[in-house]
Amino acid sequence: MRVVPTAANQHGVPRRRWAGVVLLVLLGSVASAGGGEAGSPSASATIEQAQALEQRGDLAAARSAWERVIDTCYATATPDELRQGRLGLHRLNSRVPPNRDLAKAQVWTVVVFIFRTLDFSWTPKGGGPRHVVTTVTPGEMSRIGLGMQRFSELVFRYTRGQLRIGYRFEVVEEPVRRLEGEDRFWLSPVNVRSQIAKRYVPGEVDSIFAYVKLGELPPYPGQEDRGGIPALMFGGTYGGDEWVGLGGTGWTCFMWFPEWLYADGEVELHEWLHQVDWAFTHRLGYPDDLVPSSDEGRKEGEAGGDLDFRRRPGDTNWLGFYEHLMSEHLTSRMWQQARCRPSVGARGGKPAGKPGSG
Repeated sequence: MRVVPTAANQHGVPRRRWAGVVLLVLLGSVASAGGGEAGSPSASATIEQAQALEQRGDLAAARSAWERVIDTCYATATPDELRQGRLGLHRLNSRVPPNRDLAKAQVWTVVVFIFRTLDFSWTPKGGGPRHVVTTVTPGEMSRIGLGMQRFSELVFRYTRGQLRIGYRFEVVEEPVRRLEGEDRFWLSPVNVRSQIAKRYVPGEVDSIFAYVKLGELPPYPGQEDRGGIPALMFGGTYGGDEWVGLGGTGWTCFMWFPEWLYADGEVELHEWLHQVDWAFTHRLGYPDDLVPSSDEGRKEGEAGGDLDFRRRPGDTNWLGFYEHLMSEHLTSRMWQQARCRPSVGARGGKPAGKPGSG
């Protein structure tokens, strides 16, 4: 298990770069290789072809050749050659129209679980027993629905129409009574196994998104009397390892308070990209370092991270970085292969609907 801290505000709670703490499991068997097979053209020859096509003005063909540098030649390409491929895509993405036909996009299926009630007791270290009951309001349901809609729109746009999210909602009435943690808490699939067991087919969907409300106001340090349950993180993600117990389906949980529901899709996209990172390596066999983590965005003047991108002053979120990652590090062919579910043919998604309508 890898625990990756991300940016937080002065209270230690993630804000506008949300992942909180990402629990991303890197164990598991690697599936058949996604590319770079024996007999592939060399990166240098493919780069020469891309450059020639670009000079002739055949931009669509040139863009495809730059993609082959990344998804076909990666096994022998140098870091500089891979970077040339990314820069080629950066130049041409705005000049070559994306796919706009939803029917031509690969589908990544998601079941969205909204747990209407949380009824949880715990005893903080050095304190007395605590008991909190939360209920999700219709307005909050709508905010979650707007966030999912925005997330799905961003995925289709940033993959240039090569992948779309097929999602449906499941509202669970049975209260959640268990959480993981001691002084700060998060939701594990183990905590709600009985509530979700008959609401999806294990391994036939790519992801489960689970939303659980921890209170009306976040209990920031020094303000524990605000009545909420301390959250270890806002979002946490598992890959599709069998030991997670979901039949190969990935797990993402959101431990939220109303003021954290921006409904802009950013937190969903950030967490989902961790699952994408896992899936390209462990389902599709691509090298782990070919697909950067969504935690690798950096601001101008900061060291490390993705060296091809720096967030500019005045930018208020990390969506520019996610678009760079999805449209310049990953290719159309890779997105057409994308899945977390173990079976290539299993596509259990249904058309999106409003929360509570699934």
